[in-house]
Amino acid sequence: MTYLRGDFATIANPAPGTKTNVGAVGVGDSFSIFRFADSGASDGVQLDLEGAVFSQFNLDVPSIDLINADYLVGLPLTFRMGGSTARLRLYHQSSHLGDEFILNRQPERLNVSFESLDLIVSHEVGSLRVYGGGEIFFRREPTDLAARLAHGGVEIRPVVLGGAGLFAALDLKVVDDDDWHRAWSARVGIEIARIPHEGHPPRVISLLGEFYDGIAPYGQFYREDIRYFGAGFSLTR
Repeated sequence: MTYLRGDFATIANPAPGTKTNVGAVGVGDSFSIFRFADSGASDGVQLDLEGAVFSQFNLDVPSIDLINADYLVGLPLTFRMGGSTARLRLYHQSSHLGDEFILNRQPERLNVSFESLDLIVSHEVGSLRVYGGGEIFFRREPTDLAARLAHGGVEIRPVVLGGAGLFAALDLKVVDDDDWHRAWSARVGIEIARIPHEGHPPRVISLLGEFYDGIAPYGQFYREDIRYFGAGFSLTR
C-alpha cells in the first residue's frame, strides 16, 4: 500500500500541471505446484501458480474513486543455485477502469489485455543484488501495446541489527512501443524480517519511499507519462 503524489496527467486530474494524490494497493499470492530440490536446501527448481490485483484510487475526491485495476495470473518457473536465481514466467494481465472514474471523467475506455513471457536473471554478492532480463508480449489488445521490453536494476540490503536492515534499489525498464520509451524508479527504506518458526520462510515488513518517472505502469493508461513521489509499506513472505 503506497501513497503517491505527482504529475499523473489525465489519470486522476485533467488539469495540466496539477499535483494529484493517489493511493496504490496491490494484493497477491502464489502457490507451489511442484518443487525439485534436496530436503531443506534452498537451491532447486519450483513451479508456482500466482495471482494478483493492483489498484489505484483517487484520493482527491471524497468517495476515493477506483481509477484502474490490473489483474494478473501467471505460472512462474524459478531456479536457484547458490547466489544465482532465474525466473521464467508466462502470465496474463487485463486492465479495467473503476465505475466512478468512468462516470466522473468519461475517459476513452480500452479493452486492455495481453499475455507475456518474461525472463529475469539475478545474482547476489553479499548484500548486493543485480538483475536483468526482458519480456515478449503477444495476443495484445489494443494492438499498439508494447511488443517487448528490457528490464534491469540493482538492489542493496545491508543488515543493521538482527532481522532489520536498510535497502535501496534502482530499477529501469525500456519499452518498445513503436518507439523506445524508458521508465525508471528508485526506492529506499527499511525491512524487518520475522521467522514464525524454524524452517518457515521469513515474513518481511517494508517501509519505503519511492520515486518514479516514465510511462505509466497502469494498464488503461499505458500511453501516459507520469512522475511521482511516494511513501508506503508492504508485507511479503
